[in-house]
Order: sequence, then C-alpha cells, then structure tokens
Amino acid sequence: LNDAWYNPATAGQGVFVNVFPELGKVFIAMFTFDESGAAEGASATLGGPGQRWLTAIGDFTGNRVELDVGYTTGGVFDSATPAPNTVGGQGTLVLEFSDCGAGTLSYDLPGAGVSGTIPLERVVKDNEALCDALTDGELSADERAALPTVAGSGFVMNPGLNDAWFNPATAGQGVLMTVFPGSDQLFLAKFTFDTEPGTGDAVIGGAGQRWFTAIGPITGNRATLDVANTTGGAFDAAAPGQATETGQGTVTVEFGDCASATLGYALPGAEAADTLSGSIDLQRVVSENAALCASLGN
Repeated sequence: LNDAWYNPATAGQGVFVNVFPELGKVFIAMFTFDESGAAEGASATLGGPGQRWLTAIGDFTGNRVELDVGYTTGGVFDSATPAPNTVGGQGTLVLEFSDCGAGTLSYDLPGAGVSGTIPLERVVKDNEALCDALTDGELSADERAALPTVAGSGFVMNPGLNDAWFNPATAGQGVLMTVFPGSDQLFLAKFTFDTEPGTGDAVIGGAGQRWFTAIGPITGNRATLDVANTTGGAFDAAAPGQATETGQGTVTVEFGDCASATLGYALPGAEAADTLSGSIDLQRVVSENAALCASLGN
C-alpha cells in the first residue's frame, strides 16, 4: 500500500501512504491547500502561498487506521534554521482500505472547522500487484518473478524504496517517493517551506508551508525528474483556479542502496537572482521497509 493515492475529482492534491508492518503503524503525508486557498495579497518564492501539507501517524488494525494529525510550521527550505516545530493533536484521519486498489480517507480538523471523506485510488496502478502478492505476509519466488521491474543492472530502483525519506539535519522536511516499475518512472513529493520564514494566517497547516511534485524516467539507480508546482487550489475541493505548471526545475535522485540516496535540485524560478540549487543526503525516516527493497532486488 506504500504509494501515492488521490481522488480524481480533486486531482492535484493527494496522499502518500507508508505502512510499517513490524511497528504496526501507518504514516501519511497529505499535499493540499488551505481551506479557502491563498489569502488575498499573499505571495511565494517557491510554490504557491496557498499550499499546505499535513502529516499523521497511527496504529493500524487490519485494514483500518486512525491517525493523529500534526502541523509542521516555521521552517525554511533545505535549512536547519530556524528549526520547524511539529504540533500534534490537530485533528484525526481515518484511513480504511477495501482492497489493494481502493480506500477512503476521512478527516476531522476541528481548528479548521472541516470534516469529510475522500475516496482514494492509486495515482498509478503499477504497485497494486505487489500489494496483492503481499496479502499473506510473504512474497514467494514465483510471485516476485511475476512483478513488473525496472530495467537495469547493479542496484536498480524497486518499489521497496516507496517510503518517507529525510535528512536528519533538516528534520521536519522530507520527501515521499514512489517507484512505478511498470513504466520505469519515479514520482515524488517534497514537503518543505518557502525560502524565507512564512508570515500571515493559515487555517490549515502554516503560511510558510510549500510542496512540489516531480516525475521522471529511471535509469538503474538514478532518475532525473521534472518539477511541477500546483497552485490555486482549496482543501478537498475542485477549485476552478487550480493549475499545475511543469518545467519548474529539475530534481535528480540517486540511490546508493536500499537505505541511502542523494537528491539534487535546481529550481530556476525560486530565487530572483539565481537558480535555487543544492544537494540533500537522504535516509529513511524508519528503516523497516529496507528489507522489502532488498528482497525485491534479489
């Protein structure tokens, strides 16, 4: 189930799901917008002023999990200072799967005065077969051989890399990645902040929160991704002003193994004087799913 999920009716918003079976926990990150979109007069250097994201974690039972919502605010893009602050208890999410291809996400965010239910499906169905094969808790050699795989030799990306990744030096920011083996593509969402501390009010999340998505072809252990910024939306709504612009920069991701990666970024539109660029060393937020990656790589 570790994958990117969305509701086609509100495309441009979505959820990354991470299951940690040994811990009995589910972690999700939701990329969305404030309840009514961007405040009048608000501006952004990176992404859009109305962008918001939230994270949540909880203990699962069978096909259902109730998660505690946290808002992370106060950070700056790819910087250890000022340190972001995460405050839990901001609401509740209930995630329930009917099978490997469909689920529902119910939300109750009292501070924002919003509640509802979102039907979810996978953004791409490439990883559904892996979920079906893992329903009994084990992956046989025959099942593994039948799964779609990324072409290449040596260490090659596989869906065991579908996880939450971060750099401990900038904890509170991170990247959720999904490998689509059937199409040899890597898709990610980066949850971060603008290049200066955020100001202004926010109903959901924080005014300085930013996110972008990126997708591109995989060659072995490396992928070069085109960055897209989605702006103008409103939380869980098909906002007429929402738009996604591709070609907003480039991200490169290179994995050394199942537990480490390097993310390079070049975002020409994010800094007036020059391209915002740099490199981030990544590790898994939780190491548990590295074993699946190693199994799929054998």
